[in-house]
Amino acid sequence: MRGAAPPVGTNTLPVMTENMQRLRQAWGKVEEWLTQNAPGTLGSLRPAATHEEIDQTEHVIGVRVPAVLRQWYRLHDGQEEGYAPDFFPGEFWWFPLEKLREQYLIHTQEWEREVGALPFAADSPDDYAFGLYVEAATASVGTWGVETGHEPLCDEPWPLQDWVSALADALEHGRPVVRPDGTVEAGRPSVDLDGCLTWFK
Repeated sequence: MRGAAPPVGTNTLPVMTENMQRLRQAWGKVEEWLTQNAPGTLGSLRPAATHEEIDQTEHVIGVRVPAVLRQWYRLHDGQEEGYAPDFFPGEFWWFPLEKLREQYLIHTQEWEREVGALPFAADSPDDYAFGLYVEAATASVGTWGVETGHEPLCDEPWPLQDWVSALADALEHGRPVVRPDGTVEAGRPSVDLDGCLTWFK
């Protein structure tokens, strides 16, 4: 089992760890790039989720949200549906918590996948064929698919804060995201006529 059910209603606010600080710093670079280059995508970001909303997510899915993922959602509650859908490499859009909860229950109950892989992005707001998840136990990022199941992005763990750092570096230098094992992902950052980030292949 990937994740354990938390004691509902007993969450304490997380202490700011080095990993959480690393995520905040990397995300600051992402938002700075969006401000200067892709205001359409920046405008698609939702206001921050509250700790209570994240606690409710834990209550619904029965899995503790990793502290670094909690910190990320405390910056923004994903994106608005239908806006700037190609935010992340692979052309994924970022789930609001409501959609994370919905998709997690579909994955674990309807698809009978293992618990603990928290889906946070998909290829389209209208068609969830594949996307990205965060492992509850390790906070590592992986991919999920209707046909392929859940798989890590590379052979070694890729924690969320390092994934966001790689995203920030790719935007800053105008190059594809490079995985920890040296694999270069397809697509360089570009901006469309609406001022939205895309990944040109």
